[in-house]
Formats: sequence, structure tokens, C-alpha cells
Amino acid sequence: MDVFERIHAAIHERITNPNANYYEIPWWEKEIEALTIDVAASIRFFEQECTDEEIWWLGEIAEDLAEKTQSRELLQSMRSRAELVQDERKREEALKDIDDAFDFITA
Repeated sequence: MDVFERIHAAIHERITNPNANYYEIPWWEKEIEALTIDVAASIRFFEQECTDEEIWWLGEIAEDLAEKTQSRELLQSMRSRAELVQDERKREEALKDIDDAFDFITA
């Protein structure tokens, strides 16, 4: 499974399965793992593959991604993608989550 498929699968599980919190490995850990294995690939994911729905859901883990990767470039790519979300409410929610995550970068 390539990195984009792994990321899509982790997000899809979160969106479609309300019981994903109760798995041995909870949904957020799968998303974080999928997005931190290869930061450069994750940036390409946000630039090329990420849907509006996915970036909205991923806002929930932006702080964890920032803390784990310490990558401003990753957060900036998330932010750039979130700016393109068509639904105004979802766009604003994602942007707030992502902007708050910049505080978790210490480097």
C-alpha cells in the first residue's frame, strides 16, 4: 500500500466507522502514523490528493502532527489545502485547528 492509500484508508476509517475510537489502535493514531511516516509524501498528499472532507477531519490531529514532526512545512501545506475548502464552516474550522497547531512547533 503506498503512502497516499495508507493516508486515505486511515481517514476513511475515521469518517465512516463510529466505533473506530474503540479499536486496538484508535483512528487518530492511524492517521498520525500515516502522515508522519514520510513528511514529504504527506505534503504531496495535501497538495495533490486530499479532499475537502479529509482536510476538515484532519484538522482534529493537526496539533499532534505538529508536535510529532515539528514541521512548519507540513502545517503550511495543510493550511494551504484548508484554504481551498468550499464549505465556509468547514474551511474556518480546519484553518483554526491548523493555525492553533503552529504553537506546538518548538524548533
